[in-house]
Amino acid sequence: MLTRKSINLLSYNEPDLTWESDQTPTAMINRWRETISYKGSLRLGSPATETFQINSDKWWTPFWNGLSASDKSNMTFIA
Repeated sequence: MLTRKSINLLSYNEPDLTWESDQTPTAMINRWRETISYKGSLRLGSPATETFQINSDKWWTPFWNGLSASDKSNMTFIA
């Protein structure tokens, strides 16, 4: 829920887990681009994966490598 005091927006919670968001990296790249279009002045955070990004070759690496430089520049923080 966004309020007038909101300053951060987390794009997705645990997209790498089947019992949570359960999204493929490719699907999340498309959703990331949709999220960029309506973030306004909010600080936009990456999807928060269950596995720390540096250990997530199956999810984070394909997601990160699939983003364009413009997509990455809209990521204010890595969750």
